[in-house]
Amino acid sequence: MLTSSLPPPTIPGPKPAVVSTYALASAAVSSPADAAGAGIGGGRLSALIRSLCAAGRTAEAARALTAAGNGAGVVAYNAMVAGYCRAGQLAAARRLAAAVPVPPNAYTYFPVIRGLCARGRLADALAVLNEMSARGCAPIPPMYHVILEAACRGGGFRNAIRVLEALHAKGCRLDTGNCNLVLNAICDQGSVDGRRAAEEAAVLRM
Repeated sequence: MLTSSLPPPTIPGPKPAVVSTYALASAAVSSPADAAGAGIGGGRLSALIRSLCAAGRTAEAARALTAAGNGAGVVAYNAMVAGYCRAGQLAAARRLAAAVPVPPNAYTYFPVIRGLCARGRLADALAVLNEMSARGCAPIPPMYHVILEAACRGGGFRNAIRVLEALHAKGCRLDTGNCNLVLNAICDQGSVDGRRAAEEAAVLRM
């Protein structure tokens, strides 16, 4: 008698139900712990927002954020700001960053500054830097790096030096990488003699 070595056929089961993102976010904050930010505000909501934004569904991500209400923490808002920026919606990102109802941090504003600098909007990027400082957020060195890169692209090393001096005057804590970026621009453009380069370097070491 012949026997088959093939596995028995499987009977497909029912397809999982499709749940709307709004319903998912609303259900996730139904418990007191989640509403306090211990659950979805710290992880699940931000992951949902990132996934939706990556798929180009920023409107749905915004609805999910709204549905979470007080359960949304700064991580979720940061994810939404970054999602807007990746989608090229810088105006929406800037509005949200300025109106975040929880204490923001540097990563609330960093995507906005990076997006503005990538489009050559250096003045707007510096304005956002002032906005975040007014809300008590300390900038981080990568922000200065992005701003100085934009300054070099937009007006050469002299423009970058002016920006660097302005940042220093505001009390910004620049690191060696920030200064080296401008020094490299001085050397790459090769339009100054050694004495002038030394004078510019002295400014950077202030």
